[in-house]
Amino acid sequence: MAGFVKIHCPHCKGELDVEADWLGLKGQCPYCETKFVMSLDAETLSEETLPAEEVPVGWDEGAAEEWVAEEPVAEEEFLEVADDAVGNYREENAVRKFIGGFLDKKWLVGGVAGIAVLPSVLIVAIVCIFVRQGGSITESASVEPFQNQKAVEAYQNQKWEELFALADKADKDDPRIQCIIGVCFGCGYGVKKDYSEAEKWFRKAAEQGDVEGQYKLALFHMHGKGVKINHAEAVKWFRKAAEQGHADAQYSLGDCYCKGLGVAKDDQEAVKWFRKAADQNHAKAQLDLGACYFIGAGVNKDLREAVYWSRKAADQGEVKAQSALAMCYTSGIGVEKDLVEAVKWFRKAADQGEVEAQWMLGCWYGTGHIVKQDEREAVKWLRKAAEQGHAQAQLKIGLCYVTGVGVLKDEAEAVNWFRKAADQGDAEAQFELYSCYAKGNGVDKNDREALKWLRKAAEQGNAEAQCMLGCWYGTGHIVKEDGREAEKWLRRAAEQGHCQAQFMLGLCYLNGEIIAKNPVEAVKWLRKAAEQGNESAKELLVDILKGQ
Repeated sequence: MAGFVKIHCPHCKGELDVEADWLGLKGQCPYCETKFVMSLDAETLSEETLPAEEVPVGWDEGAAEEWVAEEPVAEEEFLEVADDAVGNYREENAVRKFIGGFLDKKWLVGGVAGIAVLPSVLIVAIVCIFVRQGGSITESASVEPFQNQKAVEAYQNQKWEELFALADKADKDDPRIQCIIGVCFGCGYGVKKDYSEAEKWFRKAAEQGDVEGQYKLALFHMHGKGVKINHAEAVKWFRKAAEQGHADAQYSLGDCYCKGLGVAKDDQEAVKWFRKAADQNHAKAQLDLGACYFIGAGVNKDLREAVYWSRKAADQGEVKAQSALAMCYTSGIGVEKDLVEAVKWFRKAADQGEVEAQWMLGCWYGTGHIVKQDEREAVKWLRKAAEQGHAQAQLKIGLCYVTGVGVLKDEAEAVNWFRKAADQGDAEAQFELYSCYAKGNGVDKNDREALKWLRKAAEQGNAEAQCMLGCWYGTGHIVKEDGREAEKWLRRAAEQGHCQAQFMLGLCYLNGEIIAKNPVEAVKWLRKAAEQGNESAKELLVDILKGQ
């Protein structure tokens, strides 16, 4: 009897069809072109041809011969007899793993690595059972355990190109493999990205109690990947994984309690789970546990304990913890004030791209506060923060280009940075952009654009812009003259302590030209301006008093 069976090439692991008969297997791999012959002739293949050190422990040739002599039996019975035959080879996955290893390893590869064979009767038994039943060696005596381990190793080593191919051939009832297939679909490794399919595989693993599957399934429900957002379902799976000691799940569960996502907000429960994860050295949990101690959420406020946990997170490279620790040393919160330590931790955070730390270093180098003044170093850190969208840093960089501090003067570049900050709603940048359009600095002069940005800044409470807009309405410059609008904007600026606005408002009440005359209000606002050193206000007050 002859036929073809599917096996995996012992060299490249490719799947191929080989001719099989009662004497053995023979073929050539179409992928790596390895030629091999597996001779099963009992006369030429005897126990004596097998090196002594490679004879399987517990070999019972008699049992195998007895089995071969009988009529065909069920596969289960064959495996039972074969189990006895291979003895200690059942350490990991019974005889299937042994057979899989036999087929996958370079045994019996024509003359390449020498010939090491199983005693003939067992090999004949192995081949016969599958030829009789018309089965496939890779299906019935599968290499799944071997493929499982290879897939796990590929996942651990981040060999994404081969991951899905290995996982697809492995035992799909293994929760590790189910989880890996979920990752493949979720990330598009070796297959088209499909969140719904990923969620399905994560659920399979999760329902078998696989902790990583439970955690990833929770994430999908938390963020709506492949399913509708369901915080309660996410909490359910976070809890299952957290109770198995999964640090990321413990942190995530604590975060849900902290924010009231899927559960009632409960700071004490949040602290409980943050602490469990923090005790496993989870950096974000340590950071958030420190924050709880800083503000007294779920625990008694304790600044020293806050610094303790922040330092643990900072030592692991948690950038926000590094920045927080720097602020503690800057202000002496929970630790003795130490500006050298503050600079050290701000630099660590800034080097990792933490935008607030970059902004702070830029300001310190610009003013010479704590560190030696260095305009170029200031611009370096301000630019890094500005390129991340930090509006104040964008404004500062723009001012550097206006004044030529740390860079060559460039009004057009200044406008570019002012606009970036202004578009984010920074009132001071909006006022600077108004000034550029009003004067034609770095852009063509444009009164409409100037008015647009001036109004935006004024509406956000920029006193300088409010004073200027009030003056425009008072004089009819660019806008139609309007006494009420003039009074409104001048008063808003004056009430913020803007000296020039106080003087102008007092003058308007004194003259009574665009608004109703009011000597009491005039004296009130002129006096406020005079107290701030406005000489014109002082002179007017003297004249008023003489007139009285």
